[in-house]
Amino acid sequence: MRSLLLDLKFGLRMLSKYPGYSVLSVLAVALGINLVTCQVLVINGFLFRPLPIPGAASIVDISRPLEMAGKEAGGFHPEELELLIAQQRSFEYLGGFYEGTIS
Repeated sequence: MRSLLLDLKFGLRMLSKYPGYSVLSVLAVALGINLVTCQVLVINGFLFRPLPIPGAASIVDISRPLEMAGKEAGGFHPEELELLIAQQRSFEYLGGFYEGTIS
């Protein structure tokens, strides 16, 4: 215990002897704590919280194996999606989205 007190006294003496380094080290520690906190909040928000919509647990993703999809990379062409919407009886709602550019 005495060794810890001596180390703390020595550390405080060095911090008061070199105030520039002291400010820099405190800012570095504060920045590190802030970055870790932000990462934890982002990970918590995206991975561990449920979607903010009713019935989020019953949402499913429908796609095709890549070898069957051709150019669509696992997705459906808009005309195929319209046909699926018209013919399906298993789901209450069916929708789609497109990621990419339209040429």
